[in-house]
Amino acid sequence: MAKVTYDQSFLLGDPNVSQEQYLRVNQSKIDAENNKFNDIVQGNFQDHYRNLTYKHIMGLTWATHFCSRAVFVIKMDDDITVNFFHVRQLLQTRYTNIKNVLLGLVVIKAKPFRLNNKWQVTQEEYVGDEYPTYLSGWFYIAPMETARKLVGNAHRFRYFWIDDVFVTGIIAQDLQIERRNIDTKIETWSSWEKPPRDN
Repeated sequence: MAKVTYDQSFLLGDPNVSQEQYLRVNQSKIDAENNKFNDIVQGNFQDHYRNLTYKHIMGLTWATHFCSRAVFVIKMDDDITVNFFHVRQLLQTRYTNIKNVLLGLVVIKAKPFRLNNKWQVTQEEYVGDEYPTYLSGWFYIAPMETARKLVGNAHRFRYFWIDDVFVTGIIAQDLQIERRNIDTKIETWSSWEKPPRDN
């Protein structure tokens, strides 16, 4: 049975923008962190909620170029917990030879929010009344071959800022990539005590 190992990187945009409920971070602190751990991938777009699709595609693009020998790419948010011992077991057994598939939490028949809030999607942004089946952006696994297909075709589609819908729904559906539920537990920080913030 092949051994499964992980390398991790953190995705960022330009931090020089003020957002409610988020601490502002100086670029010098990001540089110092990266000089110490060498695990940050940073793009030249504002790090903002409406730019998550840029960040998502950037991460997949970086992985396909600089982790080309990897078998899988795992995309996950930083405010969730995942049992990676269980994920490793699944990748070593059940999912060893999967192709043209995305594994995660499948979302079916979700509708755009039309109300005036953080998640509002206008008719101009998304015309339809229902999203294609997609995977929650919390956590998903893509075989490297599938990640390359997503990256290679992303430019063909009109930008949509809800990244999980765009990447694992709109693009994946067009490419006829299967979206499959993964049998592992995922929890958000809301289920736990919030981690302390650095002052």
